[in-house]
Amino acid sequence: MTGRAFFHLTLPLLLLAAAGCLPLQSRTSADSPPYSKSRQVKTIALERLNPADFPPEIKRLEKAIDSANSSALEKAANQHRLALLYLLPANPHRDLHKGAVALQSYVKLIPDGLDKQENSIWLQLLQDRISQENSLKELEERSGLATTALEKEKQQLSQQVQDLTNRNARLKQDLEKLKMIDLSVEKKRKSYR
Repeated sequence: MTGRAFFHLTLPLLLLAAAGCLPLQSRTSADSPPYSKSRQVKTIALERLNPADFPPEIKRLEKAIDSANSSALEKAANQHRLALLYLLPANPHRDLHKGAVALQSYVKLIPDGLDKQENSIWLQLLQDRISQENSLKELEERSGLATTALEKEKQQLSQQVQDLTNRNARLKQDLEKLKMIDLSVEKKRKSYR
């Protein structure tokens, strides 16, 4: 199986694994991305990456992609691996947006590939997920603002209740004083008769 055909056949499974839908299996050297023999780079299998390994591996891939002397196939393989690294649930700094951008770059580098339609579907799913997450963040912000407004209103109402309770207590005291005055006036009036 050629390296290109490998990518076209396994991309859906790798994306499912990256999304956490499938368990990752150990990779053999035959499963590795197709690097030219002269420029083979030692890579860590995706399932063996520790959370601390993600940032340096991502930086290494970004440098390799930006390298002018990389072949289109190497750049495509690096973009594909970069997309997977951004999308893996094990990545502590998982970034769906960057993963979608890397996958789109991979599709642009190999536009006539067998998996062009599948990549388009995965990209659309990622964009939908990103859109949903953005909507969720917006709703959470609105909810937070509404909660803050409700808390302020609750505090204001509590303060009003406290003020009214205090006023009511003062009025009761005044009423008691008035009753006492009324009783004393009545006693004095009776005493003058």
